[in-house]
Amino acid sequence: MPRLPVSLSTLGRDRLISMAAVVVDEVVETLYRRHPEWESQYGTRGREYCRKDLTYHLEYVRTCIETGYSDPFREYTRWLASVLEGKGIPASHLAESFEILAEAWATRLAQSDYALVDAVLWTGVAALEESGEYQPSFYRHLAPCDPAAPTLCAALIAGDRGTARRMVFEPIEQGSELVDVGVGLIQPAMYEIGRLWQVSKASIAQEHLATAITESLMAQAFATAEFAPPLQRKALFSCVQGNHHELGLRMVSDAFEVKGWEVQFLGADTPTQSLLEQVDRFRPDMVGLSISMPSQVSTGREAIQSIRGDGGAGRPAVLIGGLALNQLDGLWRDLDADLWGANAREALREAHT
Repeated sequence: MPRLPVSLSTLGRDRLISMAAVVVDEVVETLYRRHPEWESQYGTRGREYCRKDLTYHLEYVRTCIETGYSDPFREYTRWLASVLEGKGIPASHLAESFEILAEAWATRLAQSDYALVDAVLWTGVAALEESGEYQPSFYRHLAPCDPAAPTLCAALIAGDRGTARRMVFEPIEQGSELVDVGVGLIQPAMYEIGRLWQVSKASIAQEHLATAITESLMAQAFATAEFAPPLQRKALFSCVQGNHHELGLRMVSDAFEVKGWEVQFLGADTPTQSLLEQVDRFRPDMVGLSISMPSQVSTGREAIQSIRGDGGAGRPAVLIGGLALNQLDGLWRDLDADLWGANAREALREAHT
């Protein structure tokens, strides 16, 4: 994936952060002047939603520049356009907001910094002209899908715990390993639920219900698993600060424990300082970090650098994964991690190589 040619200056980064709210307010006013009908069409909450979206656009722009890749903004745009389309909002509104954002920064940044911001925003504008149904890039890392995954997806969306439980436990009772059921059956079903929410065919409540049922079934399946003899190796797993999506990391953690590792799982949104304190207490051989969104990449980089510290040869290896890493092949090397796994099975293989 091509890199951005230059980096943002320190002053440019500071301005993107300190002036973001002012720019967002200015762009909101410009949009509503151009579209006075929005006041009656979207009501008083329309401005609030518009402001939130613009703020997130800018966070994504800054993250793309800091990681050196513009393509995540293209993917973000395709995703957001599909979400808005499901709500009846045309993609032209999104393109217009990108163009006005670019104009708003033209007089507020040095030319070289503005050129980077402009390049990323126009990557989004160009993405809206692409044809074909949007499919997230991380789908290419999906393992071969169990034919039963669509049926499991339907059961989870419907809140049919009995059917979902039977579908998860039948392959285990027939000899499948827990990690294979997770990667081949549960993961694609949950990806599909995310897609259904994206196109407004599943509600947030249904997505939360599906996640809660899945977490419960995974815990039950883990309790019945056959554990390998202890390896005398320890692993600590945690979502980086700001990452609230822990289901995939739980799958990884369970897989390692079943294979004989001594495991501690810290879960979602762990403050970096708390993570470091637990690393000092537990002294693991490996630390596994989950990074779901590109906006969490900088936090992940800081956590990795802190874990490395002055540990020398005695420091733990760092394994990273999550959707953000599956979007950007090679990003794990840029973050100076030791290992990367696109799913629980690959993470196990990498750690045992």
